[in-house]
Amino acid sequence: MADDASNAGPTMVDRGARSWLAPVAALAVIALGALTFVALSEESPAPAGAPTTTVPSSTLPVRQPPPPLEDIGDPTFDGPIMGSPTNMFVAIGSRTETVQVVDLDSGDFENLAIKGQPWLAVDGQLIVKQRLGEWFRVDMASPERTAEQITGRHDFFDSVVADQTATATDPTRLWFSKFGPDGGMTWALIEIETGEVLRRLRTPDDALIPEGSDGRPLSGPEVVGSRSGGIFELQSDDSYRQVVAEGGLVAVGRTRILITVCDATLSCENRWLDRESFAVTDATPLSGDFGVGHFFGDDTVLIAETFDGINTTINPPGPIIKVIDLASGAPLRTGLTRQIEDVWLSPDGRYLARNGMNAVLISNLQVTDSAALSGLLVDEGQSLIWGVKTS
Repeated sequence: MADDASNAGPTMVDRGARSWLAPVAALAVIALGALTFVALSEESPAPAGAPTTTVPSSTLPVRQPPPPLEDIGDPTFDGPIMGSPTNMFVAIGSRTETVQVVDLDSGDFENLAIKGQPWLAVDGQLIVKQRLGEWFRVDMASPERTAEQITGRHDFFDSVVADQTATATDPTRLWFSKFGPDGGMTWALIEIETGEVLRRLRTPDDALIPEGSDGRPLSGPEVVGSRSGGIFELQSDDSYRQVVAEGGLVAVGRTRILITVCDATLSCENRWLDRESFAVTDATPLSGDFGVGHFFGDDTVLIAETFDGINTTINPPGPIIKVIDLASGAPLRTGLTRQIEDVWLSPDGRYLARNGMNAVLISNLQVTDSAALSGLLVDEGQSLIWGVKTS
């Protein structure tokens, strides 16, 4: 792409040169590439990062709500990074590369001294999984970015619950899980500062928990569904008590739960439940045929798999992913992809990351501006996660 402003394309942060190309205004599309989580490499020192160039931020212009996905064109961005401070970073890693962190406020790229797949950033800690199943935490508040092991090889946990900032009452304690040979799941609640296992339990074989197509749980074992219907809550003795007689579990948040209830004619409705009492609430109803979902932004934004208007252009036909503003019930983005784990929303629900043609694109969901991180793509075997910066 030429440097001349008259031929400028999307505003980019170049991973090699660490420089910004000239910004221009245009509109954004949301379309994610497929991604598969795989086993990762062991810890090893990272090469020293290249020098970075810091560009001061500017204020995003006031825009109208974005049009539907099919009506908007190629993404560009009006200003450095997201135009105003986000206080966030994204981390990308794989089994063959060191974890790379991009500061969205400065544009700085940093290589951490650890190889592995970043799975979660919570309470200032970046959680990374390595090839042999070890889990490490990286203190992102420390200039040294020290990596310390959380679990040993003997644990061999498969997953850590996705973005527990959405559901956890105490973000310093994380739920890890692994599948048993009979299809059931074993869970461990682990204190990330010490690695201490605070609780172990096993969910019933017929328990259903919202999960991505890669099998990663989108919520913990505190609230589960059942193949025979109904919603169940975990008790202090590790048993489960039925709290709702009917319905399928779609998403679990800190304050609300979304379920789908169908009658004998397969006519279905979506219901909101209060997280504490499990009573039906009068929150804005959602229309559509939902599979699984995941809350963001303190339960104000839902990213969900939907089967209404199934995309028949995909071979084989499959569901599409919507990002929904729960205050209005209106979609912020739709037609993104067919896999929920390929849509990377920020913890506050304001920004969305996706693969573009030659770069990771970061979009503001309230306007149509995007920033392109040139040279960065989330390829097969890699993952991208969001994190909140801490001082």
